[in-house]
Amino acid sequence: MKAAQRRGPTPLPPAVTTLDPVRMTGANFFDISQSSLNSANYFRRIRPKQVTDAHQRQYGDQIQMAEGAFPPDTRGFLYYHSVPNQSPLGGGVRFRVAQSPDAHGFLAGHDLLMEHGLPWHIPIWQLCSRRAHTNLLTVLKADGFAPPEMLLASEKLNISNDSVLVTALGQPWVVRWNWEFSRVYFTAPDRHAVSTLVNMPWVKTGSAFPTPYSGRGLVSVIRLPDGTLGLRVDKVLQLRRDGVNINTIMPEEGLVVPFRGSLILKQTKMAQDKRMLLVDKVNVACQRLPWLPAKPNPLDVYRHRPLPYDHLHKLGFPEHTPGMLSNPLVLPPLPSKYY
Repeated sequence: MKAAQRRGPTPLPPAVTTLDPVRMTGANFFDISQSSLNSANYFRRIRPKQVTDAHQRQYGDQIQMAEGAFPPDTRGFLYYHSVPNQSPLGGGVRFRVAQSPDAHGFLAGHDLLMEHGLPWHIPIWQLCSRRAHTNLLTVLKADGFAPPEMLLASEKLNISNDSVLVTALGQPWVVRWNWEFSRVYFTAPDRHAVSTLVNMPWVKTGSAFPTPYSGRGLVSVIRLPDGTLGLRVDKVLQLRRDGVNINTIMPEEGLVVPFRGSLILKQTKMAQDKRMLLVDKVNVACQRLPWLPAKPNPLDVYRHRPLPYDHLHKLGFPEHTPGMLSNPLVLPPLPSKYY
């Protein structure tokens, strides 16, 4: 058993009395690099060396993370973020870096980023599954962000830490260029997560140099003008050419290729017509995803409403309740507007 799973609940800093962004005050301002969360290594960094496991590769690869310390002198507010028109399973705790301990500082600040450029966060489904997060989960319950049906949905999800849960078109995740498949869980509002192997077109098996590129970057799934889905390279973080293969394309920022995803199966013997239906299931799940807001409002949060218990077995989480957005965004975000 991992140390993070063995240890008891992490004590919360005195400043963490609420995670509701609307209720933030100067009393909730603190230095997270000097807090108990830093002592418990809550920050995440990309593991420098990936562990290769043939069994795991059968079900797709994902970036492995390691615990680490927060950057020094990181002051701001710990808060809960969950976009109203997306699946509530995409919500999580973030840290808002701010210059002043007031509402203006919170709104004018920015989310703490990890080394790959995406916001540091603890997803709601992970908060529900790890004993170390018990105290944070208690605050979420008091704020109304973790009702019983939310806990039930997180238990049903049953995925490992650092899994990629995508709840919006244009939402980037990290990949390594030498991986043939990336494991992603696409989760539309009011739907179960669909476990998917996303094909990376710059890898060609059966050739002398199947993976001519190494390094990592950010990619996302988008909807193209003709209604089909595309895989977009949002950002190249590292890129090295290790060989030559004229049959592969080079990942570069802004590149869009056809999206190819297949459902992760625990069995390999299946008729071709049934396999095609499963491919359609992945495409339907992605088509149901809303667009990621180009300029997310940190005050936006998914508000739960009571749900009859007999509805839980069908959806696994509460009905989607649209947020009060005065001008809903429907256009795809620009690559530079991730956060």
